[in-house]
Amino acid sequence: MRSFLCAACAVLSIVAHVSAEEGAVKSELNDAAKEVLAKVQSLREQEKKEIEKIENKEERDLVETMAIEAEVKDLKAERPKRDTPTDLFSLLKPKTVEPKPDKVSQARQARQARQAGIRARRVRRNKQRRAAAAARRNAKLRRVRRNRAAARQARARLIRRLQRAKINQANKRAAEAKLADQLKKE
Repeated sequence: MRSFLCAACAVLSIVAHVSAEEGAVKSELNDAAKEVLAKVQSLREQEKKEIEKIENKEERDLVETMAIEAEVKDLKAERPKRDTPTDLFSLLKPKTVEPKPDKVSQARQARQARQAGIRARRVRRNKQRRAAAAARRNAKLRRVRRNRAAARQARARLIRRLQRAKINQANKRAAEAKLADQLKKE
């Protein structure tokens, strides 16, 4: 019952809102439109009189509800989809107008925007500096590793050369000793 009353109040407020708009627009209508409007209003009045003739209160409420639902359905069908309010009570609420920001708040917002830009540039610059420093460190480490690897390779070559020289010298001595032994035997 409560929801019915709320719906009825909402529909009546819509009808009142529409009728108020009709009064404002009525002066702009031509004669043919005024005649149609008069017929529609007379039909509404006849509907109200017919509903009042019903003696049983429950039946009268039921007929009123059906009439209101039909009217709401017609209103929804006539209007474009985006114009149909999802909340019927929103029509009753006064529309809030956001105040324009004064010059002080505009200046504060502009200052905050400038400072945010400065902070962003500083962060970006510091990030680039850190990246450049890291690249320099990595390049230095690569040079050190490359130099150490080259030194290891040179040391290994030198050790192999010395080992070959020792082996060659030992082979040479062995060959000379063998030759000397053969000469002694003869």
